[in-house]
Amino acid sequence: MRVLKFGGTSLGDANRIKGVADIINNGETTFVVLSAMSGITNLLYETYEAAKQNKTLEVETRLEHIVNHFNLTHNQLLGESSTDFSSEFISPLRCLLLVADLNLKRNDFVSLGEIMTVRLMYKYLQSIGVDVVYISALDFMWLNEAGEPDNDKIKSNLNRLVNQNADAVVYLTEGFICRDSNSEITNLSRGGSDYSATLIGAALQADEIQIWSDVDGFHNNDPRYVSDAKPVRHMSYDEAAELAYFGAKIMHPSSVVPARKTNIPIKLKNTLNPKDRGTVIQGFGRPDSIRAIAAKDEITVIRIKSGRMLNAYGFLRRVFTVFENYQIPIDVITTSEVAVSMTIESAHLQPGLINDLQLLGEVEVTGNQSVICVVGDFNAEEHAVVAAVLGALEAIPVRMISYGGSEINVTLVVNSQDKIEAINNLHNNLLQKNDGKQELVEAV
Repeated sequence: MRVLKFGGTSLGDANRIKGVADIINNGETTFVVLSAMSGITNLLYETYEAAKQNKTLEVETRLEHIVNHFNLTHNQLLGESSTDFSSEFISPLRCLLLVADLNLKRNDFVSLGEIMTVRLMYKYLQSIGVDVVYISALDFMWLNEAGEPDNDKIKSNLNRLVNQNADAVVYLTEGFICRDSNSEITNLSRGGSDYSATLIGAALQADEIQIWSDVDGFHNNDPRYVSDAKPVRHMSYDEAAELAYFGAKIMHPSSVVPARKTNIPIKLKNTLNPKDRGTVIQGFGRPDSIRAIAAKDEITVIRIKSGRMLNAYGFLRRVFTVFENYQIPIDVITTSEVAVSMTIESAHLQPGLINDLQLLGEVEVTGNQSVICVVGDFNAEEHAVVAAVLGALEAIPVRMISYGGSEINVTLVVNSQDKIEAINNLHNNLLQKNDGKQELVEAV
């Protein structure tokens, strides 16, 4: 069995849905995971927030837009008039929203995006003769009390449901949505539908997992800023997770974990260019190679300076406890005898955090920073990667550099205004020199 996940941009209109159906309908046993149609989830969130503020006209306008969009797509796909395809989902909730009855939980309402999209695809696949079965994600995708996927429960429930429909060729479900340990509807906030797909693949022991979007897999740099960035055809699970964490938005790093544990290959493919090979993620990389460069913007650097650090134990623990209390993850950290520097996403910065950190020492906060990550299957010290990185950036101020925590990445922090120059310099000095050798390996 193969597991295929399609994102919202791949399902943006009737023509794209038909293209996705062509990919699905190849005769193989396939489990399909769908996101909501492009833009619908945001509209649903905005509608709910408008209802909380008693903005009746705005609620009506947004609901009408959602209903019309789904009904139009339904009509274009099935060649039949429908004025109530999405109304059957939306109408029972409209009155609750308009009277601001917030007993209607936000996650219940927002989950309609995935549910309606899957229903639409289900009807279309049936209309073209595909033997398809719908399995609701809410019947098998569960979180435990810690808010993490309950892998045993997912596996047992999903395999039971699949076995009950063993004659089907295509199984169809929603991504992103699930139930918590209290049976309430919630979502897989980390990784969304990608995470759903790899959890399903692991539970079913699939032969492969395909994640379809609107780009040709991972690139060795950001093609928006680097003109000769190229697709990366093969990489390891660890390389993919590092790139995803540090800025490559094609997939979420959490999505790699279930596939890595079960050694199932992940293929990243493009619905707009389905014949392209994309990227294959497996358990091994290419030794002694620099694979790719990724960058993450809107970063804030927090530096804490304190004489109490000198020859003291427990200081870093107290620092980390402050971040834990605010539930703020740290991306990069460097230390010296009297100071520690950390990066966080700027959106996570809170005044209370800084106030609490000031109890530990002198605090300096610098915004408008970017994290750049150089990823590959190398030992940073043995292969002089750090020296090469710094050499490529000799004209650019580097605020932080970190390596050693992982043998597959060197991470540095620069001012955001220097990011584009930095990733181009790194590309020209680190990737271009290996291009010939890289292409030979990629062609294998």
